[in-house]
Amino acid sequence: MAVYKNGFGNGNSNGIGSGKCLDCTKRVKLSRLIFLLLLLLICVPLISHHYLASLEPNTEDNKNHVNSRKLNSKNHIGYDHTSDLNFRVNELKRIRTSVNTELRELESRRQKLQAEIQEYNTHIYKLKSSYETTQKDLEKLKINIQQAKVEMREVTERNMPAIKAPLKIVPSAVDDVILHPSLKTHLCRMSNCFDYSRCSLLSGFPVYFYDVDEHPITPVESNLKMGILNSLHSNSHVTFDPRVACVYIVIIGADYLTADKKQIDSKLAQLPHWNGDGRNHILLRITQRVTKDNAFQGVHTGRAILMQSGFLRSEYRSKFDLVLPLALGKASGAVWQDLMPILPLFRKYLISFIGEHIDKYISSEMKVIQELKQLEKGKTDDMFYFRFNCEGERTLDSLPGEWTLCEPKSQRHQVTSQSTFSLIISPSNISIISSSSLQTRLYEALNLGAIPVIIGDKVVLPYSEILQWEKSVIRLPKARITELHFYVRSFTHSDISALKLQGRMVFEKYFGTTKAIIDTALATIRTRLNIPPLPMKEAPSPSVFNGTVQRMVMDFAEVEPEGDEVLGPVEPPFPSPVFLRNFSTPFHALFNRPGDPFHLYPNTPFDPGLTSDAKFHGAHVFSTI
Repeated sequence: MAVYKNGFGNGNSNGIGSGKCLDCTKRVKLSRLIFLLLLLLICVPLISHHYLASLEPNTEDNKNHVNSRKLNSKNHIGYDHTSDLNFRVNELKRIRTSVNTELRELESRRQKLQAEIQEYNTHIYKLKSSYETTQKDLEKLKINIQQAKVEMREVTERNMPAIKAPLKIVPSAVDDVILHPSLKTHLCRMSNCFDYSRCSLLSGFPVYFYDVDEHPITPVESNLKMGILNSLHSNSHVTFDPRVACVYIVIIGADYLTADKKQIDSKLAQLPHWNGDGRNHILLRITQRVTKDNAFQGVHTGRAILMQSGFLRSEYRSKFDLVLPLALGKASGAVWQDLMPILPLFRKYLISFIGEHIDKYISSEMKVIQELKQLEKGKTDDMFYFRFNCEGERTLDSLPGEWTLCEPKSQRHQVTSQSTFSLIISPSNISIISSSSLQTRLYEALNLGAIPVIIGDKVVLPYSEILQWEKSVIRLPKARITELHFYVRSFTHSDISALKLQGRMVFEKYFGTTKAIIDTALATIRTRLNIPPLPMKEAPSPSVFNGTVQRMVMDFAEVEPEGDEVLGPVEPPFPSPVFLRNFSTPFHALFNRPGDPFHLYPNTPFDPGLTSDAKFHGAHVFSTI
């Protein structure tokens, strides 16, 4: 036990000392170990860096360092190599200049190449656009070809055959055959006294007139002669070649009684183209005053057409001779500015009449006078003006049985200008169908804006073949004179306006001037022959600018290119309207509506139309859509 204790005790003391030494040793080794590790961590990077630096001797710093060393060595050597160094520097500069020049050339070539590439791109774009446009045009052309085939098929399906105009008949020397005048010239009509072979449909109705000075038949007043000649010269149908003429005009003077009848017969027979019977000749007698002579009584006029203001029933050949108005107006020009206004429709006097009957004791005329006087004295709000006795002078050149004109003329004009209706009482002598006195009353009524009311149904009015007088004149038999007031009062305001407007148109176009009278007379004969009027000559539209005005031009926007869409077949171009109705036009209708009846126009508002279903019932005038 003791030994164990001692041993334990010794062992305990020795163990404690040796344990302290062991702890110190461990501490010393650990500190050394840490120091070595730190040394390694510091030295190894340094050594590595040095090693790596020694492995890269061609780096920029090394190069600079080497160069500097070389230069320093050279500097140390001396200035022997200075010239060599300058040469090298100059060489480097030359090389740099050459390189810059080549670079500029390359840049210029690059720009040129870019410009050429741009041009090629633009050309390619244009080619593409042109190709697209050509492709569209080709498609449209194909559609047009299809449309043309359809139209050709429609044309072939039409039943109307292709026709050509007849050849123009030209008169020859064989036509100038002298024929003896017929003893029954009072039965002359266009069918048996007119030579149609000289007036073909395509002849244009050439008119030749004899010179008054070279072929005087009767004396013609100087002022009237100038007006007639000027009117004939300005007419589009006049020709100066008698060989191709359709009709020949002979001017007869108003002073007919001063000439010998036999002498007149001789002068007519001596006309170059009278050919014995006077066929296709017109004896034109235009007067400016009232005359009572029967102009062509006792004269062998043959087959010539008579034109004058006064006719007896026994001498007038219906639809062959022609009644003319008196030439009381000016020679030519517009007359509308000299006419009275149409409004007001109803004027101071409802009906007026001034005149005196040569034979006052005819029962029929006395009944008319009594009825009109009773109407004037009747209890009515309407005012009338009737004078059956001339207070002053009266026209002496009146035929027996007709109502003479009272003078002065200014009084008649004043009363007529204040009247809504103007009476024209027909002659009691039924053999008188037209007289210069009656034509004077008609002229004054139309000129002053009054509506003519003709009492009697035996009167032949001027141009009765072509004019629809019922649109501008009121006719009433003498037996209905008692119903006159009621009848004219039954016309409404619109009826009165229509009658006045039509009367105004008739006066302006056919009565107002000497030229209008001659043009209408020739147009009447042309209408009888079914020859169309001449086409109106084309004329450029007059400019509203004179030479000093600078015209302003509008800048139009560029047209956008068409899209890819094609809207069906393209309709073929439609030309401007042409004279499609030269021969089918109702020529009589041209004289009774507004417009110019003496010329043809491409179209008018009065052309007839077709119904919408006509296409489906045989009318081939519509185009396929």
